[in-house]
Amino acid sequence: MNISRTSIISAAAIAAALTLSACAGSTGSMSGMDMGGSSMNSAAPTMGAAANFNAADVTFAQDMVPHHEQAVSMSDTLLAKGNVPETVLQLANTIKSEQSPEIVKLNGWLAAWGATDISTPTSTEMSGMSTPGSTDMSGMSMGTGMMSQADMDQLAAATGNDAAKLYLQQMIVHHTGAVDMAKTELTAGQNADAKALAQSIVSSQTAEISTMQTMLATL
Repeated sequence: MNISRTSIISAAAIAAALTLSACAGSTGSMSGMDMGGSSMNSAAPTMGAAANFNAADVTFAQDMVPHHEQAVSMSDTLLAKGNVPETVLQLANTIKSEQSPEIVKLNGWLAAWGATDISTPTSTEMSGMSTPGSTDMSGMSMGTGMMSQADMDQLAAATGNDAAKLYLQQMIVHHTGAVDMAKTELTAGQNADAKALAQSIVSSQTAEISTMQTMLATL
């Protein structure tokens, strides 16, 4: 009788120990999961442009890449010419140096967002892009200030002061479109980095529009 009671007590003790061990293992596992979740959350802010974004951010980047690329192309065209006023050449260099690294940044965001399948419009697709209210084959709104191929050809053919004037006139329209696009991003976008770039574009290109208007008055 005593032996049987001792056996029962021992069995109960062993069962209790096993239960406590199982509970401890379960708690440790859950704790590890919580820590993992906490670690992921704390890392999220360091992910930069990939952390949080919406459709407006993607559209902003997709549209701004070809927009910036055209501005760089227009600047390269002018910089290759002779007899152009030095002040206009300096401005073209400034625009190129500002927008070239922004293209890299925008493409980096698109890659992080998994949105790199939108191709840059070709010169044929951009034909007529300066017409407000219409839409080209790529889906970009024509109210963005993009130059048509005819506009680009006209700039390429111009020389001297005529080239400088045409560049300034075209770039004012181009910058105005970029500012409008950036303002849309500030209103509808979500990504903090994209919105910071949009604010920078609004500030810098608005100032450059004023500078170009002053230059035009002196040519």
